[in-house]
Amino acid sequence: NSFRAVVQAVVDLFPGNRCSLWVADGESLECRAEAGASVPMDPKPIFRFGEGLVGVVAATHSSLLVADVSEDARVVYRERMKREGSMSYLGIPLIAGDRVQGVLELLMRGAHHFLPEEVALLESLAGQAAVAIDNARLFQEAVKHAARAETLVQLNQAVSASLRPHQILETVRQATVRLFNAFRVAVWVVDEERRVLSLWRRRPSGPLNQQIPVQRHFGDGGVGWVAEHRAPILFASIQADERLAPADRVHNQGFSSFTAIPIQLERRLLGVLSFTTTTFRQMPPEERALLDSLAGQGATALQNARLYEEAQKLARELQGLIRAGRAVSSSLEQREVLEGIVREAALVMGVKSCSLRLFDPTGKWLVLAAQVGLPVEWVEEAPSLVGEGLGGLVAAEGRPLAVLDPSSDSRSRHRSDWQRFGLVSYLGVPVKEGERTIGVLSFLTQQSRRFIEREIALALSFADQAAIALKNARLFQETQRAYEELATAQEQLVQVEKLRAMGEMASGVAHDFNNVLAAILGRVQLLLQRIKDPELRRSLTVIEQAALDGAQTVRRIQEFTRVRREQSLTPMDLVEVIRDALEVTQPRWRDEPQSKGFVIRVETKLSPLPPVPGNPAELREVLTNLILNALDAMPNGGTLTLTSRADERGVVIAVQDTGIGMTDEVRRRIFDPFFTTKGPKGTGLGLAVVYGIVTRHGGEIQVESREGVGSTFTIRLPYGLIESPPTHEKESTLAAPARVLVIDDEEAVREALRDILSLRHVVEEAASGAEGIDRLKQTRFDLVITDLGMAGMSGWQVAQAVKALRPETAVVLVTGWGVQLDPAELRSKGVDRVLPKPFEMMDVFELVASVVDTNGMEGE
Repeated sequence: NSFRAVVQAVVDLFPGNRCSLWVADGESLECRAEAGASVPMDPKPIFRFGEGLVGVVAATHSSLLVADVSEDARVVYRERMKREGSMSYLGIPLIAGDRVQGVLELLMRGAHHFLPEEVALLESLAGQAAVAIDNARLFQEAVKHAARAETLVQLNQAVSASLRPHQILETVRQATVRLFNAFRVAVWVVDEERRVLSLWRRRPSGPLNQQIPVQRHFGDGGVGWVAEHRAPILFASIQADERLAPADRVHNQGFSSFTAIPIQLERRLLGVLSFTTTTFRQMPPEERALLDSLAGQGATALQNARLYEEAQKLARELQGLIRAGRAVSSSLEQREVLEGIVREAALVMGVKSCSLRLFDPTGKWLVLAAQVGLPVEWVEEAPSLVGEGLGGLVAAEGRPLAVLDPSSDSRSRHRSDWQRFGLVSYLGVPVKEGERTIGVLSFLTQQSRRFIEREIALALSFADQAAIALKNARLFQETQRAYEELATAQEQLVQVEKLRAMGEMASGVAHDFNNVLAAILGRVQLLLQRIKDPELRRSLTVIEQAALDGAQTVRRIQEFTRVRREQSLTPMDLVEVIRDALEVTQPRWRDEPQSKGFVIRVETKLSPLPPVPGNPAELREVLTNLILNALDAMPNGGTLTLTSRADERGVVIAVQDTGIGMTDEVRRRIFDPFFTTKGPKGTGLGLAVVYGIVTRHGGEIQVESREGVGSTFTIRLPYGLIESPPTHEKESTLAAPARVLVIDDEEAVREALRDILSLRHVVEEAASGAEGIDRLKQTRFDLVITDLGMAGMSGWQVAQAVKALRPETAVVLVTGWGVQLDPAELRSKGVDRVLPKPFEMMDVFELVASVVDTNGMEGE
């Protein structure tokens, strides 16, 4: 009201003209009251000191008379003034003390020459206005101080009463608005590893042409400048300050100044607090202290938020690893477990897709084993070559690889597809079993992401889980295979024992039968030489044949149980043996079936085989017998298949039919002597003989069969059957027996070391350090092995005492912390070697040998 009264009084003195009163706020002038005729004025609501006529008056602290404003270059909108016609101007500074409080200006139409009396009168009014403004300023400052104090109290109360970062930062934002008349208050959170700032909160106010960008890099614009230099920007001109980027000017149109201050805690940058205002001014020390206080409260909130988020993130990561661990331990189904690990890894890492590729048996290709979120084209693609593409490089080099933009990386295999599928960044980590890389775990994102060390470590944890799952699956498969081999071996052992028992029985029976048959056959043949009667000769011939048949049966009984001391083994081509057996049996599989109206198809898949030692005639009998049995199993026709192959263990021959098959009970008894399914025409000795021949050749025979499907007999023969001459062990390079003292208060460990060492050395033991030192005083030892952690006297003390008594005696420290001990500290305390727990027998022997050799000692 007082401002309005002043300008109205001036208009009353100069009717028909216009008077304005401008109030200073820092280095800005704002029009607070106007009166008089509608004289066109500069539409700009705020002037800086030195800008326009009113700014010149404020900057010079002097009155200004202008006869014609349309001709004065200092007028901001001079062209507009020219269109309005000639006008005179008088501007008087409002000064209280030595401070410009504002400007009183009078704009008159036409050319008016102000008289000294008029100027003096207006200066008198200006003096009163200055006093009124100063009083108002003092009052406003008092109110502002009170408001600041109240705001700070509320802020401190909010910070002390709440641990919720969002609530505290909202209080900081509101305090900034009130204390600095601020707009667009924003809190930016810093990620120092990625050198990125992310927008936490903002308060838009006034006309907004575009939204504030939600992310800035260090050095990018005003906020990025503050983060880069860790220094504030205070009331900088949005349009003129070079530290602000063009984007800052676009996003902050309608505002005059920009302020930003770093949020730090113990010199650690946590964020940036920024805001805009409509005025320019200097920031006095008390306001800077307020701003620093706000930044400090913001630092507390951001630190709490960071700790809370890290705790939550760690909890999520731990839960994901726990779930992956449960998947590993709850199932031995490899694909199911790997898919669970990949799914958890993608969820915890926060990525679009995750895939696991494993080496194929050749070690040259990567084959997809499990995935989530991959493009269909990549799921269906052929295996990738190790060393090619991003995943191939990880596999070849065995170390993690992070790529910010694979679409522009020449090493990427799918450069054109990354943008097409909306994929941006890549992380690949090796899956290792020990030091050996066995696959690659890959992560793909939909946002640009610079993977930090902690995230790479987390990805490696999931890779370790995958390695454990693969190892478990392999061990399970090996266990299953070992179990099957054990079952087969047990079955073979039972068969061997059965044959051995029957052989022992049959040997005596065969001997007696041969004696009886020899007498019968001899007498019959003698009679045949002497008797001419045809009827008697016919009867004797029947008896002779019966004796011959009995002898053949006895020989077959002997054959399947016989173990020859001398075998004539020659290198042979088993493929030729197979062909010979097929040729011998050709009438049975070609001519006879055709005559009966059905067909037996014979297929051969014979790979070349290396020569193996054996008896061709016996193995030909084996194959002939198996082929004839297969033909008997196909009374209405079918397919007979013979295959051969070689592997690292030997050669393999298989005879397969599509016949009637066998039950499990029949299959288990198929090699038993005298067991037959052929009725009266079978002797039950054919497969028993086969089993005996294969066994004598050092091989094994197995059968697989399903009723109605057929049977497969598989023979495996080793490459070498003749034993190599015995080799003498190389003389041990270990040291000669030494006298060793073992000191340990753990009885189990002490006795284990004693028993191991006693195999090669002279050993004494002590249950404590003191007891060991007493023994050392009485007896010289080449080596003292002592535990580190013992009650009463530690291993360190024992080592020092040993070296003090007998410097030539070596000291070995047994400890679970061996890998963590400083070598320099070990030497300084008299320790020559460290034996980590747990230890193996050979580790103990080699360590003793190295210590004895190193110290040049010999055992007693």
